[in-house]
Amino acid sequence: MNDFDEASLSVEEMLKDIEKEKKINKIERIEELIVRHIRAHIIIDLKDNFYNAHIKRSDRLSYDDIAKKWNVSSKYVKNIAEETGYTI
Repeated sequence: MNDFDEASLSVEEMLKDIEKEKKINKIERIEELIVRHIRAHIIIDLKDNFYNAHIKRSDRLSYDDIAKKWNVSSKYVKNIAEETGYTI
């Protein structure tokens, strides 16, 4: 194998590595979008729940209910509630 062939193989391997990295970055961006999307919906649920609690409506949800709805932990929901001010 001559130097040109070795360089070609090296470039091909580099291109494969770059493609793998692009795929990984794309997956990470999708994961971030999903997390932000779920977080936004949790905040909407907390906000609705907060206002329902203040107008004495009976259709209030607990942190556990919201956590089950979005398949996250109650602690995560509680932390978001404390961050946003929509605590029950």
